[in-house]
Amino acid sequence: LFLAQEGKAGYLEINLAPSGAQWSQSFSGPRQVGPGGPDCFAIGGATNSAQIWDDRWSLHFELPLREPLREAILLNVTAIINHAADLQYLSWLNLHAVKPDFHRPHEFLPIVLKKY
Repeated sequence: LFLAQEGKAGYLEINLAPSGAQWSQSFSGPRQVGPGGPDCFAIGGATNSAQIWDDRWSLHFELPLREPLREAILLNVTAIINHAADLQYLSWLNLHAVKPDFHRPHEFLPIVLKKY
């Protein structure tokens, strides 16, 4: 999962696994580790859970907001699947790259977050 705020160069990468493990990293620019990811999220409060079946898995992920949103949130959902030594790279967006590269924040698309 890749998240960015409109008008900012940085972004946040969040990796989630069916085991419930999660990892995150803030980037100041494409593949540049450092501060600069969206500061509106309370990443320390993130939770996830998974259900695993023989032929699929499902993931539930919650990422609380630290503050009200002022800019649009940009997003890309990605996956790397290793099935029988055959790597498959999946992206919600049609990224314009010759080789698989999910670190393209300028191509992330805005999403609408609604308060319920």
